[in-house]
Amino acid sequence: MSAQATGELRVDEVRVLLGGRSVLDGVSTIFRRGEVTAVIGPNGAGKSTLMSCLTGLRRPDSGKASLDGRVIVDLPHRERARRIGVLPQTPEIAWAVDVETLIGLGRIPYQGAFGGGLGADDHAAVEHAMASTGVTEFRYRVATTLSGGERSRALLARALAGEPDWLLADEPLAGLDPGHQFDACDLFRRIAAEGRGVVVTLHDLTLAARLADRIVVLAEGRVAADAAPSDALTADLLARVYGVEATVLSAPDGLSVTLLGRVRS
Repeated sequence: MSAQATGELRVDEVRVLLGGRSVLDGVSTIFRRGEVTAVIGPNGAGKSTLMSCLTGLRRPDSGKASLDGRVIVDLPHRERARRIGVLPQTPEIAWAVDVETLIGLGRIPYQGAFGGGLGADDHAAVEHAMASTGVTEFRYRVATTLSGGERSRALLARALAGEPDWLLADEPLAGLDPGHQFDACDLFRRIAAEGRGVVVTLHDLTLAARLADRIVVLAEGRVAADAAPSDALTADLLARVYGVEATVLSAPDGLSVTLLGRVRS
């Protein structure tokens, strides 16, 4: 099977140095379309740095990040923007435009060199993205007046408006109330069911267990686990990686992780 046919986003022996320290140290893993993969780990484990390599914002110091066999940072910007939708960890809205206009910016990769405005396909994609993220009702509000949770949903809609093959979201559930967290999880699952790939970084271990088909655990810049949630999230691993005692129980809709406290010496 060819690389193009597999629909793979991958990193191979990726190493990134920041301030002389290895933030990523020989990380290798494969992400596949049709799956939701959660990347978890303690603060400073390298999650956001890994995402920056996958989105093409950072070239690794060694190793490579590739999409269907092609090095991501070497892809033409327009092609990369069409194929990979990005929701950064600390998204900002710089212009006082209405929400619908903000989301329409996700269609820029499909515009000609001289713009020309949105066509019928563009408007349809924007409408679908707004409906999927529940922001249609405030389409005419000025984007800079949105609350933190509303802003996160609007920027997710902007990423989805580009109809990418891949959605890469760094802490997409932060700032959302519990109801909208579950809505976002359902949306990520639907995106994967459509044959696209979703990669998210998360801190909430129970949400990661219930959302993801697979979990990649990073610790000190290395892969500590790469498996289905039931195999990746064990009490032993949480003790080693996070230094916490935990119980991991099966629940009707996935695993339930309860943190009990710091590991006793």
